[in-house]
Amino acid sequence: MWLGLYELGGAWVKFDGGALVSKVAFASDFSAVEIRNLPQSSTVPFVQEVLEDVGMPTQGLDIGLFEQTAGNRYNAIVQAEDHTFAKVASSKLATYITYRDLQVFPVPPSLPASQSPQVDCRVVHCSWARPTRSAKLLFSTEDAANRLQKMAMDGTYRVLGSRVEASVEGSEDRWIVQITGLSETTEASDVVTDIPESDRPLKVLVKVGDYACDLEYHASVVKAMLQRFGPVTRWVLPPSSDTQRFHAYGLFQEESMARNAAAALHEKLLPFGKATTLSVSIVASVRFKVLGKIYEWIRPRIVAQKAVWEREQTYFHEGRPGEQFRCLRLEGEDHESVARARKFVEKAMSGDIVRVEAKNLRSCKFLAQDESPSVIGSLEWACKVLIIPDLRRSLFRVYGDDELDQKTVEAIATVLQKRIPESHIIDLNGVDFKWASMGGFKYLNSQLTQEALLGVSAEGPQLFIMGPRADYNRAMAIIGRKMTASRQKDPTSGMNCPACFCEPEDPIRMSCGHIYCGACFVRCCEAEMRASREFQIRCPTGTARGGLCGKAFSLTELQEALPSEIFEQALKKSFESYVSRRPAALAYCATPDCDQVYRITPPDSDHAGIFTCNKCLRSVCTICQDSHPEGPCTGLGRDANSVLSKKTKEQLGIKDCPRCSRMMEKSDGCDHMTCSCGAHVCWVCLSFFDTSAECYNHLQRVHRGIYFH
Repeated sequence: MWLGLYELGGAWVKFDGGALVSKVAFASDFSAVEIRNLPQSSTVPFVQEVLEDVGMPTQGLDIGLFEQTAGNRYNAIVQAEDHTFAKVASSKLATYITYRDLQVFPVPPSLPASQSPQVDCRVVHCSWARPTRSAKLLFSTEDAANRLQKMAMDGTYRVLGSRVEASVEGSEDRWIVQITGLSETTEASDVVTDIPESDRPLKVLVKVGDYACDLEYHASVVKAMLQRFGPVTRWVLPPSSDTQRFHAYGLFQEESMARNAAAALHEKLLPFGKATTLSVSIVASVRFKVLGKIYEWIRPRIVAQKAVWEREQTYFHEGRPGEQFRCLRLEGEDHESVARARKFVEKAMSGDIVRVEAKNLRSCKFLAQDESPSVIGSLEWACKVLIIPDLRRSLFRVYGDDELDQKTVEAIATVLQKRIPESHIIDLNGVDFKWASMGGFKYLNSQLTQEALLGVSAEGPQLFIMGPRADYNRAMAIIGRKMTASRQKDPTSGMNCPACFCEPEDPIRMSCGHIYCGACFVRCCEAEMRASREFQIRCPTGTARGGLCGKAFSLTELQEALPSEIFEQALKKSFESYVSRRPAALAYCATPDCDQVYRITPPDSDHAGIFTCNKCLRSVCTICQDSHPEGPCTGLGRDANSVLSKKTKEQLGIKDCPRCSRMMEKSDGCDHMTCSCGAHVCWVCLSFFDTSAECYNHLQRVHRGIYFH
């Protein structure tokens, strides 16, 4: 994976200058295999050589080696940014004769850690009826028959320790009690053991089950039925107290295989019973990774919720404590119930958000550094909470035994804000001496008060200073004297703010050399978020009073110059712009108000993918954008852009946006339409433009007016 990742809409997104999206990756883009029984002397180059021997390219692979428990062999996890890698590598290495002991298994890829959980729907739960027996008991009185039925209902009557079901059929001279759910070894003497002597029946007839019990053989038959839909990499027959049914769990290599198997085999007759059917369902598993110290605080809330989840057949599992993290898991066959439980756990893991009004990240970093541990420690002790700094988002997360009240959160925010010093950036462009020399840096530092913190920025010739405003002014005066000799050489000296054309207030010098007011720069970035063109924050290319450079600002300087909330909004808007311009490649989850995104599979692909939403656990086919449990997608289903036929659209006056394919309806007004993706569309010919002015010019020039219809 890449550095500088941000998670948005269930994807990992990399941004270039101006917060322009440069690459998007999904979990479905990756695959991995585990290679077992490698020689003890194995190295990463050796694993690469093994893969090359079977014709697998090794460029870009992530290879990790670890020793087996026995200590005389090695295993390797090999991961690639290629969804077909695991399938192809498993197939080719299975024929490798140089090392016959090698075993290869597809495994889930190791993905970047994030707040979002990882969802896995490759496990199927299979169950089928045991070969139970039934019995008929003949009674001479109605009272004795009814008493036995009541004992069976309240559980005081059992056969071989297990509860059974009883029903009464009667006539004038005899009464019959039908007992069902008996184990396959039940005899007549076992049926009457728990019946009082005075109420015992006149006669007992036990009916043998319709097939003989051979669990291992029957399980192998069920597994073979599953394997027709793809490799079953793990097969488990857990011990069960259920006297009515056998249970088994199978793990498929891919989710689409599991879903096709469940659709085709559910309620299918089994070959070893006259009327025995197989039940197959998908088990949704959601895994979380959380800091151990966070989990200790939220654990009471999660444990208290377990009973509610179990009533809905959703089960929570705690992983073993690790050195730093704890792995948690939710699983169940009712996907809506699992989604509700996932939402609860994720909310608890997020904690209560405390934002500080810092303009850049250094303020939060300063408070989170070792120089000031007593501030956070004292707050934790006083409020009985855990405080974790989130430096990327310039905020703090607060955790308590229960949900915190708003007054406590506000009190913590107030204390943190008071402890954060003012932060300023000092640009050294134009300085005629090298500040890298320790003499100049030490001199400047000696002129500041003890409360101030002076540091060197990693982003070009800049210093940052945290302290009172007076220290900032003193530092600027010293640097100003040093800059006097070079002002004639600096073309940007005395430059006005490009936004308000006034002398910059709270100035921000960007890497291109232009200087903005702090507030004006924020407003310029917010204006870019409302624009319909492709998102990128850059220095304006032209204004009413002259042109500027048009250079895109680096992601780092945007993060430094913008408040954290505005910076996050900019990234989100840029990603939304990226998705809306690629309707043939990316799509949003169909659940209302769900912001998760997935990659569309071309209809001619031989790899029919399934997208299961991380949030709502809704599953759709990535070829036709629909849910079809009846079998694999042929790619020839409905129109991927709309559930309406072309004829129906014409009758209703509906057209598709030429940029994002969303449906549009024109009920009144002129022929200029604005789609939610930001495109300005001509309703007449469906040409689209980045601005409304361009669209109106087109209507006047091509269609001789804005009211063609």
